[in-house]
Amino acid sequence: MKFTTILLALFVVAFAYIDVATPSLNTTGGAHRMTQEIDDFVPLSCNENIGLCKPWSDRLGTESTYSKRLVIPCGECLTMDLHSLTLNGGLDIRGKLVVPDGHDLTMHSTSIVVQGKLEMNATKAVDGVPLVRFVIIGQDESFFTPIHENENACGGACNIGKQAIVVAGGKLTSKYNSRATEYLRCN
Repeated sequence: MKFTTILLALFVVAFAYIDVATPSLNTTGGAHRMTQEIDDFVPLSCNENIGLCKPWSDRLGTESTYSKRLVIPCGECLTMDLHSLTLNGGLDIRGKLVVPDGHDLTMHSTSIVVQGKLEMNATKAVDGVPLVRFVIIGQDESFFTPIHENENACGGACNIGKQAIVVAGGKLTSKYNSRATEYLRCN
C-alpha cells in the first residue's frame, strides 16, 4: 500500500471542501506538490474490530482550538459532534473518525494524517455550499510517526511537508449523493 500526500488548492466532493490557506508555489507558479507516493504502508490491524463510535467531545473535549497534535487512538472510533475546530498541531487519525450525514463542520488544521479511517457521509445534493470544510493552514513542515505495522515505513518520523493531507496505510471513505452532477472541482 502507498502513503499518499495530497495538497490541494480546492477540492469539493459533494459536501467536503478542502482549502490550502496559503499554498506553497514552485518556480512555475503552480501548486508546490499535489501528490506524492511512498510504498510500504499497510492497514493497521488494531482497527479490524472497532466497536461503537463515541462522540468526539466525550473523548477529546469540547475546546474549539488545540495547540498540540490531536490523536484518535488506534482501535477507537469517534463521531464528530463539534462544528468548528482549529488544530494548530494537526490531526493524526490512527483509529476511525466519522463525520455523519448532515453534520456541518469547519476544521482548520496544519495537517491531517489518516493512518486509520476517515469516513464522511452526505446525502445532500451538491449546491456549492459544502457542509464539511477542511482548511489546511500554517507554513511549518509537519511530521508524523507511523505506528504498529508501519513503524519502519519512513525510518522513524515521516516528513510530510507543509499543509498536508496524508493517507498512510489508512482509508478515506466519502459516501455522497450519487445523483449529484458535480462531484469534483479543483481550482
